[in-house]
Amino acid sequence: TWTEITRNLGFPKGVLGKITVTVSRADSLRVYALVEADDGGVFRSDDAGVTWARMNEERDLRQRAFYFSRIVADPLDKDTVYALNFQFNRSTDGGRTFTVLPETHADHLYLCIDPPNRHWMIDSNDGGGTISVNGGRTWSAQNYPTAQMYHVSTTVDFPFHVCGAQQDNSTACVASDGGEHLRDPRDDPGNWLYAAGGNESGHVVPHPTDPDIFYAGGQEAYLTRYDRRTGQARDIQPYPRLYSGESAGSVPERWNWTYPIAVSKLDPGTVYAGSQHLWRTTNEGQSWEKISPDLTRADPKTLGDSGGPITKDQNGPEFFATIFTIAPSRIEKETIWVGSDDGRVHITRDGGRTWEDITPKDMKEFTTVSLIDASAHAPGTAYLAGKRYRLDDRAPYAWRTTDYGRTWTRIVTGIGAADYVHAIREDKKRSGLLYAGAEHGVYVSFDRGDHWQPLSRNLPDVQVSDLVVEEQDLVIATHGRSFYVLDGIESLRQAVPAAIQAPVHLFEPGPAYRRARPAAIDFLLKTAAKDVVVEILDQDGKSLRRFEGERLKKAGVNRVSWDLRTTGA
Repeated sequence: TWTEITRNLGFPKGVLGKITVTVSRADSLRVYALVEADDGGVFRSDDAGVTWARMNEERDLRQRAFYFSRIVADPLDKDTVYALNFQFNRSTDGGRTFTVLPETHADHLYLCIDPPNRHWMIDSNDGGGTISVNGGRTWSAQNYPTAQMYHVSTTVDFPFHVCGAQQDNSTACVASDGGEHLRDPRDDPGNWLYAAGGNESGHVVPHPTDPDIFYAGGQEAYLTRYDRRTGQARDIQPYPRLYSGESAGSVPERWNWTYPIAVSKLDPGTVYAGSQHLWRTTNEGQSWEKISPDLTRADPKTLGDSGGPITKDQNGPEFFATIFTIAPSRIEKETIWVGSDDGRVHITRDGGRTWEDITPKDMKEFTTVSLIDASAHAPGTAYLAGKRYRLDDRAPYAWRTTDYGRTWTRIVTGIGAADYVHAIREDKKRSGLLYAGAEHGVYVSFDRGDHWQPLSRNLPDVQVSDLVVEEQDLVIATHGRSFYVLDGIESLRQAVPAAIQAPVHLFEPGPAYRRARPAAIDFLLKTAAKDVVVEILDQDGKSLRRFEGERLKKAGVNRVSWDLRTTGA
């Protein structure tokens, strides 16, 4: 049973918002509450909530309450308490005054303190986790792979680089093979990672032919053209306007927090960006033209103030009724597919002069069109991923069209009932071979999406926000565990019934390059084998290398990785 204590003596009288509570381990009658209210602040009770007193009213401790506003009591000293917000705050006088402690990264969300040793603590912030062993005077680095990547793209370098924007941090590019051969002239020669313009949110889109040019987005429609050769990032946003504090319905152009950017593969000088309108530049951002009407539902009830009635929160991520995905055709230069976050799909086949609403008839209202992938194999074919988790609907939604969107087929059989889909990509070499990034991992389909099966393998349970199909690899972005690469997907491309049903099948290896890419030799065993030998012969039948061992005998697909060298002395 519960007794409400929010109206007890000393607590705020008006409308109440978010309340976080912490009880002192040193004195169970000592309770702290961080309260969102017009007369809110840090409140303290010394009688387990029977009466309260406001100790501190600083706005810095309770701003942006929906995101922050945490309070944690020290386990051994009842007068020490921490308030987490943009900054890391501590009071040692029972909540009356707070000081700001050092930090490795801003935006603090949770704090865990070791009860026996109050100087050992873990701080969870927007940069990841960090540890202190001296009560917060110093903190460990955050140099482990917990980046929250919104999307992923790859460059035409060899080996290719993997790029994306990471939540509350910079954009980032890293070599796909983990090598130290990146070419940012501003960095030390051995540096393994570089930023590519833009900032924390959205897309990084490398130029499809020039490996040194990147288009990258960021907060409030920020868009840069970055030249890796010189280190110059130039602001090229189509509609420059700082709109923090404004509602979606009060601004001329509504830009999503992760607004889409796309470069035409057929015309590399053409770049697209989306607000509620589609924008195009043909001169790398020197000038832009608006080439569409409003392509969203734009329901007035979704365009008002965000937050309230106590604290409004309008910093950009809250905008609705925006273009969320842009997919220029890989086959027809003037065909472009566009999807919005409020459930509209449009297509133009004449470069933006006319538009047709092709929203799937069975798409529920306000479904976010998360990603459209235009097929590289058939001009009228595209794949669409949708999600409705913000409406408490975690079911997977995905569709396929082969007739430019006149008809759609839903394709989710085999995907988990609560595993909503963020992205679908078609293999660039095998038509109908699809990969899906979902809230809990990766899926693969060999029949155009009619059936799916898991492909997560050794991945943690993690959101896969986007995928890219490379020449020989599958690359994913995760929201919380950085980038991953599945090396060598030739066996997936060759997984036809005859191969899968054979007792033994050797898949044809993809290209290999000494020192850069070993040969991935995959073979399938219907059942576990007693002995397996993989031998590599030259053109005269002479043995160059021989592999055997327990790791090659298991049922399923096995792999030998050959570095293209002989046995040696």
